[in-house]
Amino acid sequence: MGKFSKIIPVLSRIVMVIGIIMVFMTTNFKSEAAIGVDDIAQIDQTMTSVTVELHPNLVKKVKTIRYGICEITKGMETIKAADAANAQANSKNGISCKLSGNTYTFNNLKPGTSYYICFGYNDYKHDTFRHMITTLPDKPTGVKAYAYSTISTTLKVDYRSGVNEYKYSLYNAEDELVDKGRVGNNTYAGTVDFYTKYKDFPSVKKLVLTPVAEINLKDYYGESVTTYIIDQPDIVRGAKKRACTLKNGKLSLSWYKVDGATGYDIYISENRTSGYEKAATVKGKNDSVTIKKCHKKKIKKNKTYYVSIRPKYKKNGTTYTAHNIVVWEVTKKGSKIWRND
Repeated sequence: MGKFSKIIPVLSRIVMVIGIIMVFMTTNFKSEAAIGVDDIAQIDQTMTSVTVELHPNLVKKVKTIRYGICEITKGMETIKAADAANAQANSKNGISCKLSGNTYTFNNLKPGTSYYICFGYNDYKHDTFRHMITTLPDKPTGVKAYAYSTISTTLKVDYRSGVNEYKYSLYNAEDELVDKGRVGNNTYAGTVDFYTKYKDFPSVKKLVLTPVAEINLKDYYGESVTTYIIDQPDIVRGAKKRACTLKNGKLSLSWYKVDGATGYDIYISENRTSGYEKAATVKGKNDSVTIKKCHKKKIKKNKTYYVSIRPKYKKNGTTYTAHNIVVWEVTKKGSKIWRND
């Protein structure tokens, strides 16, 4: 027992010295997250720049550090770090890097975009590691809504690799909040599948969409964009009020109005999937129209015609129009419904 009592103080001193050394080695390192993640961490970001920090130990133990950066695109989830570094295009894309101590700031990046930064040292091709960085999101662009039903909508959005999901708020035609939540970003496809819990008759609904990027387990929000979801007119074959007939050299159409619509454009074609021409425009208070010509030619009773009714909504000088999804195929024998998705 006496021997152990003499050894214990010695061991305690050794442990204390090791602890002091470890604290000293990491004193100037801001992000503990970098330890264990290839010795690198993202510590600051804007919409066009990202600052990363290398662990001081890494900087000390290598003679030369080289870097490469490339934007993450489709198929790059499994790209090798060395390949990414070799494929860098800093000068081509105008990306610049500023070195300050053990931090690197990459500038002239795209908003809401993820990049792989690859650091190589010593043997550049074989001793290389990578890290993903992400800029703050900006306002979504290219947003278009395609309503398939009163509860199902697909949104087309310009792809941003750094956006994880979208936060949404949905308002009815009376501008009352009826639903809110989050929807995932369909990576690379540039689409968002949107299923609302709110059920209603066909109507115009306002959608406020906000991009969300997750950086270091924290959510960052971009600027919101407002668009409008316009449901298709409620069309059911054989319903008395929703008739579509070809008779006496004219097409007669009627439909249930879309709540909030400020007008309707009626398109006609002799081909189901192409060649549609605007045949008439009516105000939102109307629910019927008669068409006498197709492509400047008189309607003929023995031909087949395809008709699309597209509700529209005008707000602050901008007109939003429903996508051509539902069309009527009309002959003298009757009509049937097609979906042009």
